[in-house]
Amino acid sequence: MSTDPTLQGEALLESAKENLQKLDCVLFFEHFTEDVIHLFNRFGIEIEEQEIPHINVTVKEPISESLLERIKKLNKWDMLLYEYAKTELQKKETIYSFKKYPYF
Repeated sequence: MSTDPTLQGEALLESAKENLQKLDCVLFFEHFTEDVIHLFNRFGIEIEEQEIPHINVTVKEPISESLLERIKKLNKWDMLLYEYAKTELQKKETIYSFKKYPYF
């Protein structure tokens, strides 16, 4: 998410946070269905929960605690960014109209 791939550590995280704020929509796995419905509503499209495909639904496989800790260590900055997005990112309410686009 950073615009400068040479950054490291906190500087990299802060750059990614700034870019995350520029996005108009961020969907989260924890409440994916609700986020998709909200996004569609912003486009003036009514959608029901059962209309949203659930293609990548897999059963979680158990992993060892040591592997989990290694994954967390290797993905530290990604996890911090994700936590920031979940707790600090404000959901945007921009409404879009297809009337602006004659090809729709």
